[in-house]
This record gives sequence, C-alpha cells and structure tokens, in this order.
Amino acid sequence: MVLHVPGTAGRIKRLLLDPDSDLYQFVCGAEPEHLKSSFEIHLDKLPKGELPRILHGHTLVISHQGVLAPECEDAEIAVRSSLDQSRVPTNAAEVHLDLTHLKEMPSRWPSPSPPMLGEISLGRAESTEILPELMHAMGSGRCPLRELRLRVEPSLFQAKNRRSPFLSEVVELISSASGVSPVSLSRDLALRHRLLSHGMRRHLVPEPYFVTWLFRGHNSRGLISVTDQFPIPRRPSRKEILRGTPESEHDRLLKFLSLLDDTSPRLSAFAERGFFAVSVHFLPNKGLAIRPNHGGITYWDGQNLVPLQD
Repeated sequence: MVLHVPGTAGRIKRLLLDPDSDLYQFVCGAEPEHLKSSFEIHLDKLPKGELPRILHGHTLVISHQGVLAPECEDAEIAVRSSLDQSRVPTNAAEVHLDLTHLKEMPSRWPSPSPPMLGEISLGRAESTEILPELMHAMGSGRCPLRELRLRVEPSLFQAKNRRSPFLSEVVELISSASGVSPVSLSRDLALRHRLLSHGMRRHLVPEPYFVTWLFRGHNSRGLISVTDQFPIPRRPSRKEILRGTPESEHDRLLKFLSLLDDTSPRLSAFAERGFFAVSVHFLPNKGLAIRPNHGGITYWDGQNLVPLQD
C-alpha cells in the first residue's frame, strides 16, 4: 500500500506503508502519471448511442447472458459470467468468471472459445485452499483459464478484525500454491522493472495496486515462470538480454519481449504466446483517508472513471 502526500515543489511524494521486502523496489518504479490510465473498465451496461471517448481503446467488462456479446468498434468487450452458465458469448474478447465460492474443481466449464479469466477473493478461507489445484490445472491444460486474478478486498479482512495481506505475503501464497519459488516470481518483476524505460503496456507494469506474474504451462509441474532463464541486464537493453539467454530460450524471450508492447486484448496476447498469468488486485480501502488508486481497473459510473470498489 502506498500513501500519497504533498512533497516539495508541488510534487506528490509516495510513502510505502509495507517496507518488509525488497520486492517493492520492482513495483514502485513507474511514474505516477503513467499509472493514471486504465486498461480495464467495468460497466453495468454499454451506453446507448456513441461510446464516450474516455472508454475508447479499453477492455469493457459487462454482464451479459446472450449468445452473442454486443458489437463495439471502439473497444473490446469482455463479459462477466459464472460456472452456472454452460455457454458464453463466442464473440467476446474475454470471459471473466467469478470463482470466489469455488470449493472444488468443477467437472464442467463454460464453452472455452474466448480466453477466460477466473477471479478469486483472498478474504475467504475456501478460496486459498483451492489455489494449488487450480493453478496446476491451468498449466497442465485441465481447465481453460488463461489468467487467475486474486482480489484483496479490505472490507472482508476488516470484518474479521484482520489487516489485508501485504504484497510480499501474496507472493508467498502464490509461490506455495504454484510451486514456483519467490525468487523466480521476483525475477519476473525485476526484468520488467529494468525494461520500463523502453515502454510497456499499462497492464504489465508492476505497480503497488496491480501486479501480474507470467508463466508457461507444463504437463506435470503445472506452471513454470516464463522468465526463469532470462538474465536481468545491467542496462535496460533488450540486446543484452538476448546475448545472455540460452539459445534454446530465444524464441520464448522474443515472445515475452513482443508481449510487453502488444496492443491486443490482454488474455488474447497471453494465449497467442502460450503464456498464463496470475495477478493480484488490491482494491482501495474505503475506510481509510488515503488517496485511492485503481491499478488500471476502474468502474464507469456514467460520467467518470472511479476505482473499482469491493
């Protein structure tokens, strides 16, 4: 969590409220101006008529139960769905499944035509218990999820008189569930942190409110970090990374580098390269007088973009 306070010369100073890990040097490197933009916008329904300009070029997430999702030329349409629905719109860019109350692996999944994202809240005990099996099923091809998103909702922890987990604690949870070491997860972020100056798609920039880790699938091990065999360059040079990478990993490295500036919808870009993602979204705490941030995921209230609330 980061506290924004007025600094010298009118600049905003960012104070880290969780200083327990070196991990945070990799998620506080982006300029605050860059983090103001959104990449995913949630709506109750699409506006009638012409789409407001502020929504252009983003992934718009709506609730929809029809055979086909609404057509939209200026944005990508993702639909919210659940395991109760046997079919999802085949023309949607993404399908977002709420898996918060999932207690065991489903025997059936909705039609897997569009790439799927599963969302789980970390505030419920049953959610964390299913993570190891779910992550292994992702990587081994036994479930159609392309991304697993972990939500940290402060109100759920406050109701139990507990604080929300720090990012470093979420890293330990992901490591335990996936079998990927915390060192590998940190290397993934460190490499993108080093390449920030070259430009990067908003949703892949490591930042305090939304962080993504990239994996490749394996039949027996489930998920393996994509960047394990890539060196961390001393300078933000892609050529230096290529020189230090084993030749057998060159193809995967080029896919990884091309992903960083791919303008395709997030899940489609992952699927094209055979990558999987696990992400964590820290929702703002409504009970604290801290300037809220959104992590690039916002809600359209009909007039403005506001942080998505728990």
